[in-house]
Amino acid sequence: MEFHIFLVVVLSAMLHALWNAVVKHHDDKLATMGGVMFFQGLTGLFIALLFPFPEKGVWWFLFLSIVLHSGYNLFLAKSYHLADISVVYPIARGLAPLVVSFVAIVLFNEEITFFKIIAIIAISLGTIGLGFSRFYDKKKRLDHGFKPLLLIAATAFFISGYTLNDAHGAIKNNNAFSFIGWSLFMSGLMTLLISLFYLKRKALSAFKSHFPSWALAGLMSAAAYLLVMWAVTKSSIALVISLREIGIIFAIFYGVVFFKEKVTFFHLVASGLIMLGVMLIKLKI
Repeated sequence: MEFHIFLVVVLSAMLHALWNAVVKHHDDKLATMGGVMFFQGLTGLFIALLFPFPEKGVWWFLFLSIVLHSGYNLFLAKSYHLADISVVYPIARGLAPLVVSFVAIVLFNEEITFFKIIAIIAISLGTIGLGFSRFYDKKKRLDHGFKPLLLIAATAFFISGYTLNDAHGAIKNNNAFSFIGWSLFMSGLMTLLISLFYLKRKALSAFKSHFPSWALAGLMSAAAYLLVMWAVTKSSIALVISLREIGIIFAIFYGVVFFKEKVTFFHLVASGLIMLGVMLIKLKI
């Protein structure tokens, strides 16, 4: 992986973890997700209008992208409602690279070296381990049994689905920004409509109160996804998506700074495993 692509993916990871922290910060997760996606959609529309309209051959990819992104946003909001960000974010983000990599290798014949496979596994295990350590922590034990894990697993499924779909749609369209811009706009609009359907006037009231933070989070969300999707058109899908999970390191940092969470020895071990995977991805082996 070339160094400039590596930096772009790391920046995407940082932005992605930050906008997720904004969603967790607010009490009404569904309203916040709807507001953030509204501004993400506006950003996507602005980007899309700068480029040619997507080719007819990728419209089905766009339709599926709307469904998968909307499902992801809905299940992520529900997961955050039942579990802490330190549980939801690591498990969901850690499971996705394993699924994406498996599909990319088996179905799309993507060639990945043995050491790169080890890197993907190391990053995923380190990331998932952070979430499970919190899930089984007696002080953090969830009141809803294993229901949050089912929601998190569903969230990971949607992450894997939209990642593979959007990556191939962007590549087939020959212009990643055009495809992803329209995808963000339409999926953002759909998520907003879902929020309004469930929350009605409550969503509008929350919109007025949290306009600045939602707008900033929406901009960061759109930028993060545009960057990582550009990267998958230039490098290996499996490696880019795995590297993006370095965002968990940023999530730990945000948790300490903004939510006063404590860093444990297990955090350090898991973070070390993730960084080992990152190093293996960057090395030419």
